[in-house]
Amino acid sequence: MLHLEELPRLKSIYKGIMVCESLQEIRVYKCPMLRRFPISLHMSEDGEQASAPPALRIISGEEEWWESLEWDNPLTKTTLQPFFSSC
Repeated sequence: MLHLEELPRLKSIYKGIMVCESLQEIRVYKCPMLRRFPISLHMSEDGEQASAPPALRIISGEEEWWESLEWDNPLTKTTLQPFFSSC
C-alpha cells in the first residue's frame, strides 16, 4: 500500500518509472503539488496494449488531483482509470 496524505509541498515521489508488482492500493489525499505519478504498466509484446500492475486494486484521491496528473505515456491514464475512485 502507498498512502500519501497531507503533503502540500510534495512534487515528486520518484524520477524514473516505478515497477510495483505487488502494489495493491494507492491513496493520495491533499497533495496538490504532486503532478506526476510514474507507475509502470505491463505492455504487450507488440507494445500496443497496456495493463495495470497485476496486484493493483484501487487508486483513490481527489478528482482534481487525478485530472491534473501528467503522464509519461498516454495509455497510462486510460489503463488506470478503472481503478480510480475519488475520495
